[in-house]
Amino acid sequence: MVLLLHGFPELAYSWRHQVAALGAAGFHVVAPDLPGYGRSDKPDVTYDCEWINGCLIGLVDACGHERAVVAGHDWGGILVWTMARKYPVRIAG
Repeated sequence: MVLLLHGFPELAYSWRHQVAALGAAGFHVVAPDLPGYGRSDKPDVTYDCEWINGCLIGLVDACGHERAVVAGHDWGGILVWTMARKYPVRIAG
């Protein structure tokens, strides 16, 4: 699984070209709108890296994968960095 995390103030749409290319190469690609972006619900919680990364690991689980390759830019890049440190066994790259 490849998980693509967008930056601020963008949406998952910013990954549209990469999703197509990675999908054509045979990868299961997921590029979600991060919580509170686009049409996703605005969370009524402390919006921090720990909470968001917990949600994203839950997304990996919901997609039936043990591990994911994660890529992000801007705000998504910060999430990738903290996700790799908190969940090292769940991150394939």
